[in-house]
Amino acid sequence: MAVINLMILEGDEQEPEGWTKISKDLNAGAGGEYIYAAYTRSSEQGSPINSLDVALTDNRDYQPPKPWERYDKDLNAGAGGKFVYLLHI
Repeated sequence: MAVINLMILEGDEQEPEGWTKISKDLNAGAGGEYIYAAYTRSSEQGSPINSLDVALTDNRDYQPPKPWERYDKDLNAGAGGKFVYLLHI
């Protein structure tokens, strides 16, 4: 089954019903906020996420070139330094 949705969770935020939370802090060791990911899978509906990448930038408003899309949460939040965004196709 393909991963069709991915979301970023902050701190002790709980994943919605039907979602699976990945228990690894995406900001581990950086000294910032606790940040996690959650996903859903399906073999029947939705478009699968085909690729993931990370953008490291000085620009809070960075938008990747198409067809990439950016998740809005800075994965480096609270740690200082560059903005880190998860990208997907």
